[in-house]
Amino acid sequence: MRPEVIVNCAASIDGKTALPDGRALSLSTKMDFRRVHELRNSCDAIIVGVRTVIADDPSLRVKPEFVKAPRKVLRIVLDSKGMTPKGARVLDGTIPTLVATAIGGSRTEALKDARTRGIEIMEMGEGRVDLKALLEELGRRGSRKVLVEGGGTIVWALLEAGLVDHLMVFQRNIVIGGKGPSVAAGDGASSEGTTVPMDLLGVEKMEDGVLFHYVPKAGKNVRGKGEGKGN
Repeated sequence: MRPEVIVNCAASIDGKTALPDGRALSLSTKMDFRRVHELRNSCDAIIVGVRTVIADDPSLRVKPEFVKAPRKVLRIVLDSKGMTPKGARVLDGTIPTLVATAIGGSRTEALKDARTRGIEIMEMGEGRVDLKALLEELGRRGSRKVLVEGGGTIVWALLEAGLVDHLMVFQRNIVIGGKGPSVAAGDGASSEGTTVPMDLLGVEKMEDGVLFHYVPKAGKNVRGKGEGKGN
């Protein structure tokens, strides 16, 4: 049985997660940061795609300024081709970390070096990481709840495969415009019939924005129904 999957992200009113040229900007407020770190601390693993690591270099830590008793939650990078930079903060070896690659992706020098520092490297899937197989492996290891923090390609792959149980979007009160990165990217739906229907479970006004909590529409998301390919 795979773990419960929570996707969490921050976006503008028009659904953008960065500037049109891909540069990051602050979309969360202090109140939302606290919520996110509390959510991280309640999970068994935090998952991001390699493009998020390259663009933002996140540490994926639970920070003590937001949580009184921060845990060292497992960090997972989805990196099919072994593109994670050698100096990335997620490879610092201070917190349990797993890099999931496609077959052959672990042969890059950066990941060979990461292995020597105690980072677990796992090949799973041909061409791209097999998300369903990865989640099932996490379930076998005892993970009950995982948090996905992007990017958009990963989010769409999980949604399309029916592997998301909760989608939480903090929408800051700004408009970015343009064709920049969005909450869900990838190939996207090809018709109305291939969109992913969701139900709105809750809405909460938070400082300079609103938190939306969605769940898959009843009958549309059976755990493990799809394969899912990511980064």
